[in-house]
Amino acid sequence: MTTCSKKTVTYAEKQNFISSMRTLYTKHSVFKTLFIALILFCSAAFIIAQTNSTQPHSGSVLHLSCKNDRNEVFSAGNDGMVIKWNTNNTGEHFQCSDLPIHMIASHPSKEEIAVYETDGFSVYRVSVWDWSRKTKKFTKNFNSAITCLNYSAKGTYLLVGTATMQGLNFFSSETGYSKNILSASTGAVTMAQTSNSEASLVVYSPSGLLIYYDLKKGVEKTRFSVEANLSNPLLYSNNVFLAGIRDNTVYKISATTGKNLSSAIATNPFIVTSPKDSELLFIEKSDNKYNVVKLIDNQKQTLQALKTSEEVTVAAKAYDCFYLGTKGGNIYRLDQTDNYYLSDGGPISVSAYKLISDFCTSPNGSAFALTDEKIIYISPDMETTAFVADNPGITNITATNTTLYGWSKDSKDGILALDISQLQYANAQGVQQKSFSKIYTPSASIQELKICDNTMIVVEGNSAVTLIDTNTNRQKNRYTGTGYFDAILLNDTELYIGKTTATNPKYPLIMIDTKTGEIVSLGLKADAIYNLLTDGTTIYGQMYSDSGSTRNSSLFSYQPSAKRYRSLMSGATGDNTGFAILCGNTIITDFGQQQISAVNLNNTFRSKITETTSVKKAAVFNNVLYLLNNNGTFSAWNAVNYSLIGNFTLDSDYGIITVSQN
Repeated sequence: MTTCSKKTVTYAEKQNFISSMRTLYTKHSVFKTLFIALILFCSAAFIIAQTNSTQPHSGSVLHLSCKNDRNEVFSAGNDGMVIKWNTNNTGEHFQCSDLPIHMIASHPSKEEIAVYETDGFSVYRVSVWDWSRKTKKFTKNFNSAITCLNYSAKGTYLLVGTATMQGLNFFSSETGYSKNILSASTGAVTMAQTSNSEASLVVYSPSGLLIYYDLKKGVEKTRFSVEANLSNPLLYSNNVFLAGIRDNTVYKISATTGKNLSSAIATNPFIVTSPKDSELLFIEKSDNKYNVVKLIDNQKQTLQALKTSEEVTVAAKAYDCFYLGTKGGNIYRLDQTDNYYLSDGGPISVSAYKLISDFCTSPNGSAFALTDEKIIYISPDMETTAFVADNPGITNITATNTTLYGWSKDSKDGILALDISQLQYANAQGVQQKSFSKIYTPSASIQELKICDNTMIVVEGNSAVTLIDTNTNRQKNRYTGTGYFDAILLNDTELYIGKTTATNPKYPLIMIDTKTGEIVSLGLKADAIYNLLTDGTTIYGQMYSDSGSTRNSSLFSYQPSAKRYRSLMSGATGDNTGFAILCGNTIITDFGQQQISAVNLNNTFRSKITETTSVKKAAVFNNVLYLLNNNGTFSAWNAVNYSLIGNFTLDSDYGIITVSQN
């Protein structure tokens, strides 16, 4: 048996290897068998070696969390990604959520993190993850925004602050069980820290109070009036001092008396003092530099600076270095020194691959990937890529055997078409490109677009469904109404529309005869229906019901000929996003958005493919299931037994590479 020891393989080394193998394969077909064997062997090695990469966040960095005893930091971003940046300036990536992560806290002694994810209006969720295993320990949902997130000094409790009268919540960091520690509510708090022994607690209220509690007795000990509405409040120097920011002024306050000790005006400051530091450090912007500043007796002393044109969004201090996150998703690192110096170096995060924003397959098995810059053809054997066209400013693609269509969801820019019937995918240098042409301009933003046989179905702004002949790219029919979510053609004459019952007709599923225009309301009971599919005889979809106290969704099947309804899968969720695709007698879906499942339509048996919240699209061809992840990579699975084949993405030259997908 051959064994492989873990080896660090640089991105450049891996790219050079794959490039040389491709050249060998192209020039000497006699080596094809050897090439495939080498790729299979080395892909396994690269999966091990590529645990870390320099890939930045794909959106703004929203929070940083450091441990005081080591030079590493967790970064969280608008992309739902958490990255652990190590001393070798590479990051261990993990997609924790499909929502922005606004806060992250690291356990003081374990490889665990807590993250706060929110959509800003309905979902306020805190999840705890075992980072070493990349598994979720527990999740807590709240009805209002989270204002602070922290572990107690020994890691016994997870402290979650809210802007409600309840204020601070205590949870066992091991089990997630709620703990009634205090005899009275704290009210709204934006900071909570315990003493090293966890015998006492101090919280900061934005009303201008610093309140101390005895955690053994659960009662308040004392309180001090301090500056109100401080952002970034932090206790440091063994909880002797309180630091905070208000109106571009940095404050140093006595945590034992509440008196202001020192302050200084600063431009867009970020406090970077760690709890164990004895000095107050912050970062402020000056010209095109971000200065690390020490505050001493109302005076600012610049220690070092970073020169960059990027906008810094967050900053933090690890053991003896500073980390800065930017609006563009990059991470910068500054080593702490005694003497001033100016750094104009680039970020430690460097894009290692091209982000795939959408992909599609044609009936003949061709696959296409969309990036911000290009549309790429991917061969069925996953060995060849080729440029098809520049991205004309679209976010979505779909294809027939002869035409590639592009459009932008939630936009009325129009539907574009590209003739691909004569393209020759010769090599990775590209093909003779043709121009897109606009075939249709919608009256409202496109919500859904799908192709059934030779007909394109376009749902426009929840108020119209338009049918387009894909042979001629001309409009065939258009149906207007209100509350439309989705539509599907069962055959040439039966168009089914999923809608809300809040509009007339007050049924969630209707059928329109495309020849006569007759509208038939079907007697399904739900508040809304969406995610419609068909195999030509049966309609499949998802329905949503809200009783006022509970929200429920279900995956269902409906046979129009027999008027037979069957529930395939149900759950207490009101989410009308996600996807569902048909693969033979199986529906593959992220119903509930906690895992990818395969539902057997013969017996409704459900198989779990993978636990994830990071997949936004799926497709099946050549007995392979492809899942597109939110981070711009995709994974391939055996569509029969659902075993993982590998995780892939596009390198800087748009070639396929194997990566790890934690």
